Amino acid sequence: MRNFPFLLLMLLLLAAAGLFAQEDTLRLTLAEAQLRAIERGPAYQISLLDRRLAEEELALARLRLYPQVDLALDARYYFERPPTLLPGEAVGRPGEVAVVQLGGNIGGAPVLDLRQVVFDPTLFSELKILREAGATAELQIEVEARNLKLQVAKSYVTLLAARERQAQLRQTARRLESTLEQVRAKVSAGLLPALEEERVLLTLEQNRAETSQAAEALEMSELLLKQLLGVPPDRPIALTQPFEPEEDPAGLPVSPADLSRLPEYRLGERQVRLIELESALQRRAVWPRVSLYSQLGVVALGKKVDNEGEDQLSWYFNSFVGLKAVWEINRLVSNGHRLDQLELERRQAEWRWTGQEDQLALAAARAGYQFRAALETLRLQRRRAAFAENELIYLQTRFQSDLAGVREVLEAEEALSAAQRAVQVAYYDCWAVKFELLSLRDEL
Repeated sequence: MRNFPFLLLMLLLLAAAGLFAQEDTLRLTLAEAQLRAIERGPAYQISLLDRRLAEEELALARLRLYPQVDLALDARYYFERPPTLLPGEAVGRPGEVAVVQLGGNIGGAPVLDLRQVVFDPTLFSELKILREAGATAELQIEVEARNLKLQVAKSYVTLLAARERQAQLRQTARRLESTLEQVRAKVSAGLLPALEEERVLLTLEQNRAETSQAAEALEMSELLLKQLLGVPPDRPIALTQPFEPEEDPAGLPVSPADLSRLPEYRLGERQVRLIELESALQRRAVWPRVSLYSQLGVVALGKKVDNEGEDQLSWYFNSFVGLKAVWEINRLVSNGHRLDQLELERRQAEWRWTGQEDQLALAAARAGYQFRAALETLRLQRRRAAFAENELIYLQTRFQSDLAGVREVLEAEEALSAAQRAVQVAYYDCWAVKFELLSLRDEL
C-alpha cells in the first residue's frame, strides 16, 4: 500500500500523456485541408501581395489628380554683400550714382509651389491599366487557389489509399498466419509434408515485404500532404473519408458547362485587355499635356539701406500664376514603333488565350473519358474481388476437410489480395479523376 500513491501518480501521468497526444492530432476534412493549404501556400500568398501592390499603385496614381504642393525654404549667409548701383535721387544725392549694399548677411526665401493637372491624355488611361492589373491579380489568386485545392484533394486521397493499403496487407497477414497454424498442425499430425509449411512461410514473408514497402509509401504520402498543409512532419493527422464516387457517369457531365467560368480562361482575356489599354495609352501620349502652376509666396528676409543710411528689416514678395503646355514631338515617331510592338504582343496574347481554351477543353474531355473508364474498371474489379473472396472461403473450407491443398489456398489468397488491391486502385482513380472534373467545372 505504500506504493499506491506512486502508482496512482504514474497512472495519472500516462493518462495525461495519452490525452495530450490525442489532442495534438490534427483532424481535417477535405475542405478544411484545402483551406489550410490556401492560407499557407507561398504562390497564393504572393498573388495576394501582387493584388495589394496593384491597389497601392492605383491609389498612388489617383493622387496625380489632386493639386501637388511643395514647400521649400532657402536660407543663406552672405560673407560679403554684393554692391548695387542706384541713382542718387533714391538716396538723397541727386546727380550722383550711389553704390549701396542691399540686404543683410542673412537671407531666406520660403517658397510655396502649387501645381494642378488641367489636361493629361495619358492619366486616365494609366488608371484604367492599373485597375485592369488589379483585376488580373485577383484572377491569379483564383488560379492559385484552384491549383492548390486540386493538389490537396489528390494528396488527400493518395494518403487515404496508402492507409487503406496498409490495412489490407495486415488483414492478409492475419489470414496467412491462421493458415500457417493449420498447416503446422497438419504437418505435426503427419498429414502434410514440411515443404507445405515452408510454402506458407515464404508467402507470409512476401506479405511482410509488401507491408514494409507500403509503409514507406504511406510515410511519403503523409509527408507530401503535410508539406502542402504546413504541418510539422512529426505531428499526426487524421483524415475523414469524403464521399462515394458516382456509379453512373451520366450524373457528371463530360466537360464543364462553361469554360469561361475558369479563372485561367478569364486571365487570358484580361491579359489581352491589358495590352489593348496600353496601346490606347500610347496613342494618347502624343497629345500635349497642360498644367496650371503658381508660386503663392516667395519671401526674402534681410536688411536694406533707407534714405537716412540706416539698415532696416525688410520683406520682398513675389507671387505668380502660370499655364504650362508640353508637347513631346519625338513621341510622334517613337510611338509608332511602340504601337507596332504592342500589336504583336496583343496577337501573341490572343494565341496564348486560344491555346489555353483548347487545353482546358481537351483536359475536360480527357477527364470525362478517364472517369467513365475508372468507373467501369471499379465495377469489374469489385466483381472480381467478391469472386476471389468467395473462392478463398470455399477453398479454406475444403482445406480444413483435407479436400484442397495448401497451394490452392495460397493461390486463392494471392488472388484475393491482388483483387482487393485492384479495387482500391480503381476506387481512388475514380476519386482523382472526379476531382479533376470538379476542378474544371470550378466546383471543387
